[in-house]
Amino acid sequence: MRQRPRATTIENRGAGALAGRRDPKSRGYLVAMATAALLVLLIFGSFNYAIDPLQFYRKATLYPPRFSTEQRFQNPGLARNYEYDTVVIGTSMTENFYPRDVEARLGGKTLNLSISGATAHEQAMILDVALRSRAPESVIWGLDWFAFATPHDAVRRDFGPFPRYLYGSGLRAIRGYLLNWDTFQLSLDAIRSRAPTAELESLNTWDTQRRQGCEEVVSSFHDPEVLRNNVAAMKRRVADADAMRTTLDESLFRLAARHPDTVFYAYFPPYSIAHHVYFRAHFPREYAALEMMRRLVSERAGEFPNLRIFDFQTVEDWTHDFSEYVDMSHHSRTVNGYILDALASGSFRADPREGIVDLRSQVARFTAPMSTDVCGGPA
Repeated sequence: MRQRPRATTIENRGAGALAGRRDPKSRGYLVAMATAALLVLLIFGSFNYAIDPLQFYRKATLYPPRFSTEQRFQNPGLARNYEYDTVVIGTSMTENFYPRDVEARLGGKTLNLSISGATAHEQAMILDVALRSRAPESVIWGLDWFAFATPHDAVRRDFGPFPRYLYGSGLRAIRGYLLNWDTFQLSLDAIRSRAPTAELESLNTWDTQRRQGCEEVVSSFHDPEVLRNNVAAMKRRVADADAMRTTLDESLFRLAARHPDTVFYAYFPPYSIAHHVYFRAHFPREYAALEMMRRLVSERAGEFPNLRIFDFQTVEDWTHDFSEYVDMSHHSRTVNGYILDALASGSFRADPREGIVDLRSQVARFTAPMSTDVCGGPA
């Protein structure tokens, strides 16, 4: 049988052959553009690496050290490259531990790696960086119930994207840190200024910036804006025993087990008694998470010889003296000193075999009206 010519096939092949022929000038142009783009990225990244404004790769030597107050971004570099024997971990409740105050009681050199509003997972991440980088002898960890009443892998996103790339290896930071326009801006700021932004000793402390006293506690107790903020905050909290157990397992207990040569001083912060009265009244379901956390920590703490649990929430001499608070929760630097003295001496250390004293009776006994009438002295 006579075959018909396969014109279509021949035409397609011809078209493909023509399409495969590239104009040498076009190809050269694309190569030049790609090379130029790579060169720009290389120069851009190299500049950020040389300046390293967050001191992620090394301590600053080309300019006076500048420290960002964005703790989630700044703290990994501090943990990786600065010297310390003790680290402080926690939220705004632990920001006022001045390194020199810690060193006076516990000796050695201290670095405060607190992160305001941090979840338990965020705290564990920065502590993990410190333990891998310097293997500190001791850790002071404030067990703020707000932080642990969150999913075990939760990070705060209301402050912007969390920079996970700063918490892993240096290679992970290439795209997120070195090839980042914000890093470039910080690099420019670093070389333009000849003065540091703050001393590391007082970085992120707030004791000199806020008024303290009984009136401040009473005011925060009745402030409708405080209530609105707490309503929003409670939406991010969980009051489930299994969820909180997992969060504790993946943070406090996991790191204590993995680093048996490091002593963990973990403590329940001395919120004012007004804090407990307030949250028990307004958020009874979420407040149950505080009591739940105390019980769960007490049950397991005895499994870890290097974990020392301290309970300051029932120390009435501290928690009923509103003159030492700036609001219902945050205490003065003076109380930070009380805490350090107790950690050094072993006072108020909780015995896991006996459990932790229940707060309920103390809260029930506090019947003073939350008005300025209580401000004549300790309630």
